Amino acid sequence: MATDRGVARARKWLRGNRLGDVEPSELLVARLEARRRGNRVHVAAALGLIMAMAVWRGIDPSVPEENTVSGIGLSAFLYAMVIVALCLGWWYQVRAERRLLPPTRVRTAHPAAASVLDVLGPAHLVAGTVVFGGGLLVGAAGALLAPPPDRALALTFLVAVAVLAAVGCVALVTVLRRPTVAEDAESILVDDVLRAQDARSAMVPLPILVALATASGATPRSWVLWAVLAYTAVAAACWLFAELLAGLRAPRGLAAAK
Repeated sequence: MATDRGVARARKWLRGNRLGDVEPSELLVARLEARRRGNRVHVAAALGLIMAMAVWRGIDPSVPEENTVSGIGLSAFLYAMVIVALCLGWWYQVRAERRLLPPTRVRTAHPAAASVLDVLGPAHLVAGTVVFGGGLLVGAAGALLAPPPDRALALTFLVAVAVLAAVGCVALVTVLRRPTVAEDAESILVDDVLRAQDARSAMVPLPILVALATASGATPRSWVLWAVLAYTAVAAACWLFAELLAGLRAPRGLAAAK
């Protein structure tokens, strides 16, 4: 049963996505609640990681240099924990949504198949290519060409971006293959907006944060440092531009995007 607070949140979400004329259904309220709880899992995992690091710093206050073996190992551990936190949040959301979609619920065939271009949109597709493809390119160049102090750091960056890209692709494929659950044209449009938001969440630009951490440990005035900073600036600009365009565009169903 949808609560008044849940319905109010659903109305706010609909207005924020320019669907204010659509009445919030019980299914929408439940799906938004599943996403909210999934975000809580993300936050709880991140806070747990920060607390663990704080305790570790209290036990051993020495901070290893980023380009040393211990510093690179610590960076790899932090990246792994971030990936685990992302996976936990997505897993919780997917599991919660599956419980909301019993076989008895009415399903309608979507008039258009979901593709990466239609769901993400051209701007986010280009931005995602720059963020992940550019990160892999910079990391590979550093791992192959950088001098030893920066080579291991670049290799760690390359592996982190590759794992983030793999996790994002798996999540994106899951979003694209998710069956449409709707009863009419309005609920199909709502499902399309949720699918687009989930797709963008799957491609969250975490490589930009990894690049900033890598730049902090790179040798001063080295070409690796400048390459990572240039990648960070270009990738952040592309993603912000894509987000700006997404906020200006009215929501469209997949059928209208064809």
